[in-house]
Amino acid sequence: MGGRSLLQQIAQILKSHVRSKDLVAHMGGDEFLILLDGLNDEHKIVSIAQRILKDCQQPFKVGDYELLTGVSMGIVLGQTIYKNPADLIRHAELALSNAKQSGANQYKLFDLPLHQEMIKRNTLEKDLRKAIAQEQFILHYQPIVALRGGDLIGFEVLARWIHPDKGVIPPSEFIPIAEDMGLLVALDRFVIRKACEQMHAWQLQFRNCSDLKLSINLAAQTLVSPQLCGILNASFLRWACPINPSYLILRSAIPLLNFRGSRKY
Repeated sequence: MGGRSLLQQIAQILKSHVRSKDLVAHMGGDEFLILLDGLNDEHKIVSIAQRILKDCQQPFKVGDYELLTGVSMGIVLGQTIYKNPADLIRHAELALSNAKQSGANQYKLFDLPLHQEMIKRNTLEKDLRKAIAQEQFILHYQPIVALRGGDLIGFEVLARWIHPDKGVIPPSEFIPIAEDMGLLVALDRFVIRKACEQMHAWQLQFRNCSDLKLSINLAAQTLVSPQLCGILNASFLRWACPINPSYLILRSAIPLLNFRGSRKY
């Protein structure tokens, strides 16, 4: 109920800054769409956006509480280059994403650099799906040593994407895309399997390595996935990896995680 009240108050602010012939629509979740009919004057549109952002910085009364919220806006000028509404909305969403990266209470206009970024991202999305299916990733193992004595106690497992044309693509580029596409669980499944396979090879090749720990970076999506226990069981059993010495690290902290979907391992 509190969330609905907040959205209703924000909707009223949006409607107060547009004309009667304009459209304010709730797109789902916490996103709204504003269509300014026939208005392509960049200065006027930016002025409206600035006034909306200013009003949305006020405290909102929700039940017995006053809440502060951050609002981001993506703006696209609907000129004749758009042949269908889907492209216009997609460009607005790209500008919105760019505004969110700049911090709260920001707006961004869609422009050519953003368009080029969108093309690059679309290409990476297609390539990433293929990369996971074809296992175009290699794992690097960074040593973990004890502060006292400097003894080797394990390895941190780091995934690197080896693109057939672009070479090495860093995690900072492909992890956010994989997260948006819902591919992190599949990627983490591959990393866990390959890391356990490598641990098994070390156990056969070297003595006294059964106590080594593997630090495997897990995405939040994987941590709360009901598939996690099955993924771990399959890899540990197949490669005879001892369960106790292994431990997992959450890759990125995401607020308001639903831990009810996860189980104790």
